[in-house]
Amino acid sequence: MRTECVLKTIKAATDHGYPIVVIDGGSPTEYVATMKELGAIVYDEELPGMGNARRQALRQTREITPSGHAIVWMEPEKYPLVPLLKEPVDTLTIKDYDLVMLRRLNLDSYPPEQAMAYQLIALATKYLTGIDSDFGWGPTVLSADAVEYYLNYESSDGDLWDGIHCPKLQIIKDERPWTIVPVNYQHPPEQTTAETGMGLFLKRVKQVDQLVRAIEREVDRLGMRVE
Repeated sequence: MRTECVLKTIKAATDHGYPIVVIDGGSPTEYVATMKELGAIVYDEELPGMGNARRQALRQTREITPSGHAIVWMEPEKYPLVPLLKEPVDTLTIKDYDLVMLRRLNLDSYPPEQAMAYQLIALATKYLTGIDSDFGWGPTVLSADAVEYYLNYESSDGDLWDGIHCPKLQIIKDERPWTIVPVNYQHPPEQTTAETGMGLFLKRVKQVDQLVRAIEREVDRLGMRVE
């Protein structure tokens, strides 16, 4: 299911005129060839691990991105987001932001356990920082300068989901220009069907625990905790 969603994401990106970089950790040769045929720029994974792959994706994307263009951290299965990217991308480039976070209008299309996980992460971030956001959602629009924050991030909490979220806190702390743009995103129905139930329930529990611990640690390190 996920492999098909990835191909849909690549096709949507190329159909909308967005170059798309993929970091591949060992897919079959035929599948890599299909990704390239659809327009993806595919790099072999240099180091194993979620955080390493994400930093590699941002670094290699920045290397081929023209000056002044936005860089979108895009999770591979979220093909319905691609047609919605114009407004957040334009917001960053026209208004000269370094960080544009996205906020979904609702989570009704998600597996219930995943929706609850996102709500808990957002609530914890609000308690810690006062920032009311959709903080735990991955897709983010960045300037080339903002990418450096991600490349410099060193995890003390497993280097999993925190690698794509905690750098946002440093950007905000440094008073780099940032904003939030709402998007009417609807999750792929095939993914919701496949990921509802006990099969991935504990993954969501782990995700909340790992990310909230990392966010709290980073908030305290940066002196961002609200009283």
